[in-house]
Amino acid sequence: EIWMVLISDGDDWILWDPNAEICHRNYNIVLAVKSASSLNRKTIERSGLMRMSGLKLVQIEREGNIISNISEDFVILSKDHLYFTGVIDAILALTQLDGLTLLEDEVFFFV
Repeated sequence: EIWMVLISDGDDWILWDPNAEICHRNYNIVLAVKSASSLNRKTIERSGLMRMSGLKLVQIEREGNIISNISEDFVILSKDHLYFTGVIDAILALTQLDGLTLLEDEVFFFV
């Protein structure tokens, strides 16, 4: 059985093979919360972001301030930047959530 998945951000295409070794590495992504997002004004607990398998919410940036020690009662607001690390299938699932937008210009490295 052969699987081939093409992923696009609108400009570039990525070929993703779920059987490849690369799928087991962690990747980083930064997403911004839109004002119409269902996550807006929800706590981390209610959002379910901490329970997503293969994914870790590393930090949140709000108005230039970095919050690294994120508690479950932390309230997500629009314009927050959410920094995640995780395996590729979890990252792909995250990008499907309504009201989050990929920040392509944001680069971060998590060790």
